[in-house]
Amino acid sequence: MKNQHSKPRSFNLMGYGLALMLLLGWLTAGTAAAAGPLPLPDLLIYGTVTSPTGDPLDSGALKALLNGKTLAQAEIHPIQGADYNFLLAIPIGMFAPGSSVRDSSMAMAGDMLSFTVDGRPVYYQDPVTSLTVDKLRVPVGAAGNSVVLDLALADAMRYLLGDANANGARNATDAMLALKYDIGQIVGVTSFPPGPNTVYLPLCDIVENGR
Repeated sequence: MKNQHSKPRSFNLMGYGLALMLLLGWLTAGTAAAAGPLPLPDLLIYGTVTSPTGDPLDSGALKALLNGKTLAQAEIHPIQGADYNFLLAIPIGMFAPGSSVRDSSMAMAGDMLSFTVDGRPVYYQDPVTSLTVDKLRVPVGAAGNSVVLDLALADAMRYLLGDANANGARNATDAMLALKYDIGQIVGVTSFPPGPNTVYLPLCDIVENGR
C-alpha cells in the first residue's frame, strides 16, 4: 500500500515542478518584454556653429532634441587646438532582447535629432542632397562613433529668391507653394524660418517689387 501511494505523490510533485517552471518562464519573458533599452557608447557630434552672417559663435547653449525633448546639451566656446566650437555626446541605446520598450533618455538608430542654440533652431547642409535641413537621422552603428556637423543659425540671406519654403532648393515644390498662397490655400509669413505649409514672403518676391 505504501508503494501504491508513492507513485501518485511523485507525479503530483513532478506536476508542481513543471507548473513552477512554466510560471518562472512566463515571469522571465514578461520581465524581458518590459525591460528598457540597453545603453551603448555615446555618439560624438562636433563641429562649428555659425551666426547668420557666417561667423563662428563664441558662446551659447547648444541642445540636441529628440521628439522635442532635450537629449544632450553643451556650451559653445572656442576649443583650444581645434577648429570647432562644440562637442555633443549623444546617449545611444538599443532594444533589450525580446523588448520593444523605449527610453526618451537615449537615441536609437533611425531617430531624428534637431538642434537649437539658445532656443533658436539651427540648420546644416545635407552632404548628400545639398539641401539645408534641420534634422539629423541617427545612423545604424552610431554608438561609439563620431560625426562632424557644422550648424548655422538661420537667415533668409542664405537662400535664393524663389526658394519659397527656404529649404535650400528652388524647384517645382516652390512654384506649387506659391500658387497655393496666391489662391489662399496656405499663408505667407515674414518670420524666419517659415513653418510647414507656409511660404516665406521675402523669398517669393522674385522680381523684387515688394509684392
